[in-house]
Amino acid sequence: MIPCTDGNTCGASYRCNTASATADQQGCEPIPCDEGNPCAADRRCKPGAPAADAFGCEPTPCDAGYACPADNRCNVGSSRADSHGCEYVPCGDGYACPENTRCTIAAPASRDHGCTTLPCKSDGDCDCGYCVNGVCSADPGTCQFPPV
Repeated sequence: MIPCTDGNTCGASYRCNTASATADQQGCEPIPCDEGNPCAADRRCKPGAPAADAFGCEPTPCDAGYACPADNRCNVGSSRADSHGCEYVPCGDGYACPENTRCTIAAPASRDHGCTTLPCKSDGDCDCGYCVNGVCSADPGTCQFPPV
């Protein structure tokens, strides 16, 4: 690699600083967000934060403006939450499990709604669909020859 000689050889969001500990092999270092480099739409500028990236950006928490997906709720600090503080709404707390599943309430650290696919022995054991390999499915299984 040829060392950088000015900011133009480093590209957008980087500057040439061959003496920097955060520089890459070419000598380019990230320009921090607190120096005018914008963070991605779902991140905020928080230099020095433990979750901050090389630019000083961290995920924007849902209680500070990030919108959680429709089947999630904002619960910053929960062991079930993602980096924005969003967690799946558990089936025992308002989420309706889809057909062929039942609410079994996931473990506290689980990152799903807590719905488990119904076990079955025949198609009649399922809400609708088919019994495939002992569990209910909306789609029929496929027959295949066993591996040789």
